[in-house]
Amino acid sequence: MLSVEIKGMRMVTGDKPLKAFVDVLLGGEVLVKGLRVVNGQKGLFVSMPQMKSNKDGKWYSIVQVADNDLFRGIQDEVLNEYETKGGAGSRQEQEAPEVAPDNPEDF
Repeated sequence: MLSVEIKGMRMVTGDKPLKAFVDVLLGGEVLVKGLRVVNGQKGLFVSMPQMKSNKDGKWYSIVQVADNDLFRGIQDEVLNEYETKGGAGSRQEQEAPEVAPDNPEDF
């Protein structure tokens, strides 16, 4: 599994579900910016970077993790750092979302 290093975390204040923005370095080689810590109905989870489509107004993932172990490793590192910085909430168990095929027409 690739190493996961937190490169930055910006906490979000207020009562909204979004709790933090996070940047992670994977394998010492790939920097992924814009992960989010979200407090959902079942607890805290990590959302990968997303982009809103101009065509249909829906949000689509920019980065998808195909390996469940890597996804869990990313989520664990991010939520550990969030808790270290004083964030509160219970964790939601989560699997990596199914990798969707590319469809450039969605954007």
